[in-house]
Amino acid sequence: QKKIENNVVENVVENVVEDFSQSVINVLSGYSSKKRNSATKILKSIKNDSRITIAQIATQTGMTDRTVQRYLQEFQKAGILKREGSDVKGTWDIV
Repeated sequence: QKKIENNVVENVVENVVEDFSQSVINVLSGYSSKKRNSATKILKSIKNDSRITIAQIATQTGMTDRTVQRYLQEFQKAGILKREGSDVKGTWDIV
């Protein structure tokens, strides 16, 4: 069971490597598989559109606005996400 879980983690991390920096991968690797999956969906939405809103991310990912907001705050605290500019016209920057 543990070996299968480790293989799944390695496969997910390998897939994420292509899309994100090492610092993002380091943060994601500390998450459970469910949380990593959700976090990856959010980060991919931001990567596809840096001007995306929390409501748009929530719609795309099937999460609530509040859940998305909690992830974004966590990413900012971890230093892998920054908000540039205003809340309305600003952009997200994945570090």
